Amino acid sequence: MTSIQQREEVFGKTLYAYGQPFFLNHTGKLIWDYYQAGQRPHEIIEGICSKFGVPVAEATDDVVTFMAHLARHRLVTYSPDTSLPKHGEGGQGIRALRRDIKSPLVVQWELTHSCTNRCIFCHNPAYEPLTISDEHAKIVLEALISAGVFHITFTGGEPTLHPLLPELISIATKAGVPTSIITNGNHIAADGLTEMKKCGLSGVQVSLHSHDPQVHASLTENTVSYKEALSFIDRALALGLNPNVNTVITSLNPHLNDVYRFVSSLGVRSYTLTRYIPTRPDLGYLERPFEQVKKELCDMVLTQIARVPIKLLTPFPLCALTQSEMAVLRPIMAGCDGGDSWATISPSGYFKPCPTWDLNCGSIIQSELEPIWKTNANLQAIRTGAFIPQECKICDLRSTCSTGCRGCALAASGSPSSFDPLVDLERVRELRKCAE
Repeated sequence: MTSIQQREEVFGKTLYAYGQPFFLNHTGKLIWDYYQAGQRPHEIIEGICSKFGVPVAEATDDVVTFMAHLARHRLVTYSPDTSLPKHGEGGQGIRALRRDIKSPLVVQWELTHSCTNRCIFCHNPAYEPLTISDEHAKIVLEALISAGVFHITFTGGEPTLHPLLPELISIATKAGVPTSIITNGNHIAADGLTEMKKCGLSGVQVSLHSHDPQVHASLTENTVSYKEALSFIDRALALGLNPNVNTVITSLNPHLNDVYRFVSSLGVRSYTLTRYIPTRPDLGYLERPFEQVKKELCDMVLTQIARVPIKLLTPFPLCALTQSEMAVLRPIMAGCDGGDSWATISPSGYFKPCPTWDLNCGSIIQSELEPIWKTNANLQAIRTGAFIPQECKICDLRSTCSTGCRGCALAASGSPSSFDPLVDLERVRELRKCAE
């Protein structure tokens, strides 16, 4: 059973396990607390009846349904008591999404924009190497810990260039907050990674954009980056850090199946892919035809080339996929909760929705975190859908579609409120006609 993190909320409680949040209302919170205290189902039911004054049948339905739900998600070990009445399917106590959480669940923290690579597709302003000071870094970290953030991912630029990184990892670990890094793996000495592991580092993501050394070097503009990345992966595996490898999809690496085979042979635990976001007009040639991308991704999933799990970190708008493509790709496609349940922190110490959307949502250095998270106008606009195009808001696919990527929309048009460039407006309008 994995470690389960938890924190109190105004609506009840949030649990965090397996990289997924579970939002409990007050009934669910009480059931969970009783379970954690070692009470049996009959005792929990009695407690619910006493606390809320509900009939035994209603309390039984709540408790058994709730526990069965948690068991399906491996949060509890639970076998239904056959002496209890058959429960329904209400799922009382569980809520799929909460927008009134007190702080982000997960944070990506950009410690610096400096980097040992010069990736031609990078969205960070590497030529303006901003780095957070040691003093401000400690202020931000204390704010994240105090607010009950469940996981901190240190990124950049290249986070290992920040001299305080091991200490930040150590402080977070001692406070019970797991940490990971997103790195290119370059110029990191073996003892440096060992030190981070001793400080409590729990995971790493390594950038590898091709199985071909020359292609990787051309994308990173660093002739030693391929060798360094592979060496880092080997050391991370030896330390039990179970590295994830990430590839940015571009026109220069049109061989994702081969990259996937190679990555799988390294012994890593997972493989992720990220859409190329054209943040500079002179780099439009890096955009790969979407039909090619879809075909190759579907082939990777359907043929099961390797057993290493695949995840697409930047979502496609669902209207850009056929029904058959949707069936294959939706299970591997992440949604987007940037500014909703997770956020990025810039080297200047302000919240922004994600790494690719540099929207200032309030400085954690200048103000308290929780009031910013709850009241900042930009964050409120994100949560109310103010940046979502009207056509997408009324689309029949909206309930399961994140409308693509706001960062991609911003890069393509200059406005985060515009359509993701992959949106198929004709299909959206056809869906509306069918619904009418």
